[in-house]
Amino acid sequence: MIVICHRRKKMTESIIETVRDKSRPANEHIAHVTGMSCVPKAVSFRDKENGEAYYSLAGSLAYPAVKTPGFGVIIAVLKNGNEQQNFKVLAETEAQSIDNLLDSCLKMCQRWGFPESFSFLYGDPERFLSALTDFNLREENSGLYLAPPNDFQQPNRTEIYLQRIRSALGPNKNGQKGLHLGNCDKLRAYLQNFPTGAAKIQIEDFPAVAALGYGLHSLAASRPWMESTDERISYADRAEVEQQQMFDALGYTDAEVGYFDDGDTIGTL
Repeated sequence: MIVICHRRKKMTESIIETVRDKSRPANEHIAHVTGMSCVPKAVSFRDKENGEAYYSLAGSLAYPAVKTPGFGVIIAVLKNGNEQQNFKVLAETEAQSIDNLLDSCLKMCQRWGFPESFSFLYGDPERFLSALTDFNLREENSGLYLAPPNDFQQPNRTEIYLQRIRSALGPNKNGQKGLHLGNCDKLRAYLQNFPTGAAKIQIEDFPAVAALGYGLHSLAASRPWMESTDERISYADRAEVEQQQMFDALGYTDAEVGYFDDGDTIGTL
């Protein structure tokens, strides 16, 4: 009898640890004292290498376009005590082939805590489904799972995602930028070279910008790190009601151009 053993692939070591605030009062007490209807969850995350703290992390990917490699990013919500939402792109990866993109995205995600810190990626769950299924079968228990980004079914999703990026790149009400690109120079270059004024732009034709838009908009719209102080109302229900108000509140007077404190200028989106 011949026994065939499948060698399980070694997972990439994670640099993320989960932090639980055991001293935080119950949500009902917080609501009574502060009047707040929503509060950050007691669970957050920390980079073991540099100590940076995050409320939440998310991964997103966009498949290759005709002439442009596919792209994946990890986006975090910074836990910095500010009332304004501040986001940071922690990592990026790109690949021309679908299989290489999925492989590099999986390694990137595992480094940033997947599947403990987040359990799926934002992306098109229907496109190249057979390739994703085959990849996951080879990876056994370490596969990737895609969920549609917020507003993915909207016919004007390109405008929605671009507006979210514009808003986050520009100065917020406190005069600070809401999105930091960190060391992600490839993403920065794609944003700088994004075509301006072109008619009928489809964001999927620009995978790096699409991946950023998918994750950024979904985090900002759904705020998965928050929870309701009223146990009778789920945060998801409250977020759905507030989503349009939040989107309007994130609008910027100088929406056409994004700025960076370190001197980088992002092209008009």
